Amino acid sequence: MIRHIVIVFLQRLFPVFFARLQLRVAVARNFRSDARRFREQSGIVRTPEQVTLQAKITMDYHRLEKGLSLRSPRPDFGTKVAQDLIANLGRYCRSFGADQLTETTFEALAEYSQFRSRRSSMPAQMCDAIKQLRREFSSATACGGGTVEVSAARIRSMSRIDADSFFNSRHSVRDFADLPVDLAQLQEAVRLAQRTPSVCNRQAWRVHVARGAALKESLLALQNGNLGFRSQIGCALVVVCDLRHFVTVGERNQAWIDGGMFAMSLVYALHSLGLGTCFLNWSVTTDVDRKLRPHLKVTEHDVIITMLAVGHLPEHFRVAHSQRKPIDAALVLED
Repeated sequence: MIRHIVIVFLQRLFPVFFARLQLRVAVARNFRSDARRFREQSGIVRTPEQVTLQAKITMDYHRLEKGLSLRSPRPDFGTKVAQDLIANLGRYCRSFGADQLTETTFEALAEYSQFRSRRSSMPAQMCDAIKQLRREFSSATACGGGTVEVSAARIRSMSRIDADSFFNSRHSVRDFADLPVDLAQLQEAVRLAQRTPSVCNRQAWRVHVARGAALKESLLALQNGNLGFRSQIGCALVVVCDLRHFVTVGERNQAWIDGGMFAMSLVYALHSLGLGTCFLNWSVTTDVDRKLRPHLKVTEHDVIITMLAVGHLPEHFRVAHSQRKPIDAALVLED
């Protein structure tokens, strides 16, 4: 009791000092929480479970693909990567069986083996291990792995859009039509957004969709930026990124990077389908983050990246006419 009275007295006597102290304590507490989640939930120190093993296999087969896509790959490139990949692939197949990931990996290894064999630089032991795994676990199902040849002319012909109009026509919408959002449109948008680049192709993102009124209200009530248009939102999306896919200390921030890029791709995909969107940022403290998780199938492995409001566009509505900074503020030439 006396201690409390003393603290209150000092707070009134030195308000600026105590405000700064509280801020420092809050920052430290939230950073500790983030660090603890990464340490305990990422693939960096845990015994690899299925998801983390999938991530390591994906990372390594994609390393081989990247090497094979170079103009002049080294004749003996990727030996250690291929050895690790074969070992993890065998462990995965024997524990979890064959699936799309293993078929993709077999195709990447097949092209890699052909490349190395043409240069007589493939160790016999690696060849035998790959053949043995394929005999045991591979099927005739083609999933796409390795590399494919493309042409500049084809890319140019397929990418002919009015990019200026497309980018400039996308706004943060806070006035939606009273129409339900079709699940098929959401599925198509996610399919398009799946083309987002990710670290070594690991694609650790997921999108949780809330369309029911009660669930939407529960989620949106935890985010402060939607109160004025909450009742109009057709559905709320929550983008998360799974920490189990990240396996090095250097990847401690990768969930936010990959998840953020995916969220932006998703917003542009929804825009291309004629739907309106508004980012509802999830820059919240740890205690607020914890409150959202029980409402969804969001696990301790997941980092919550952002929330999105999605809905149909009314025929006429107003948007913020925010000016963008000049190009020189974003473009730094280092010649």
